[in-house]
Amino acid sequence: MSIKLTISEIIKATGGKLLSGFGMSMVEAICIDPAAAPSNSLYVPVEGARSRSAKHIEDAFKKGAIAAFVRPGNSAVVRMAKSLTGKMVIEVDDPLAAMGEAARFWRQKRAMPLVGVTGDASATAIQKLAAHITADHLGTHINTESDIQGVSLCLAQLNAETRAAVYTLGLDNPDEVERLAEISDPTAGLISGTSSSAVKKHAALFRYLGKEHTALINIDDPASKDLDKETKARVLTFGTEKGDIHAGNIDETSPGRVSFDLHVFKKKKSVSMTLPNDSTMNTVVAAAAIAHVLGLSIEEIAEGLTTF
Repeated sequence: MSIKLTISEIIKATGGKLLSGFGMSMVEAICIDPAAAPSNSLYVPVEGARSRSAKHIEDAFKKGAIAAFVRPGNSAVVRMAKSLTGKMVIEVDDPLAAMGEAARFWRQKRAMPLVGVTGDASATAIQKLAAHITADHLGTHINTESDIQGVSLCLAQLNAETRAAVYTLGLDNPDEVERLAEISDPTAGLISGTSSSAVKKHAALFRYLGKEHTALINIDDPASKDLDKETKARVLTFGTEKGDIHAGNIDETSPGRVSFDLHVFKKKKSVSMTLPNDSTMNTVVAAAAIAHVLGLSIEEIAEGLTTF
């Protein structure tokens, strides 16, 4: 089971208006392609979708969708929907924004940790390594598209078995980070970056975090030194040779292979691993810091790194 919201809940989340159908019908998926609309799905005609016309919304309905968002004034869609059985039309000002609100509503019903990672290109490498470390223990959910559309669709896939998630947020558009934090409601955040401008542009993630959350700060990066001032969250530091979570005695034993001592506060564990392509030791300790925040022991983190 992924998203499971009634039409009434979607209307509550989005502030939309039900133009046809019944509020107790259940939506179990969100889609943006009318040709691939699964059964009991909500079709969202976002910008860039194949079409926002009544014909393509009808195609989505016939394929399996039971509901669709429409902008105000689309009377043709309402007439079409009323000619079909059990189809709902919800009027919203902005379908993409409404999809984000529906995804946010669903995410907030899932009591699970979600780490948001933003910043430069290394964010994706950090996400993937953190997911690998935690996979056997948490089955960590990740996204592949870090914009509002991609994050919303990914959140809609969260289910009762999902125990943790690591999402990249706004990598191509830092102006979206604040909105993406609102939608994904992260319990912890990490900002990667090597320049002050890159780090500061993504600081909205840390500003979103509350006192009950955790901000992970790269102590090796001079551009990140003042990020603790951007958040109310508990701060944990990571780095090479120093930090709450850090790597010491780093030794490149052979090309692509590295051994080191992983430190998590006062605990230490020796690790030998293959360094991922396009990654550095800072990527490794960043991923280890995420795994720690998600509840793994130092032994479990070391095992996950060793098997990469």
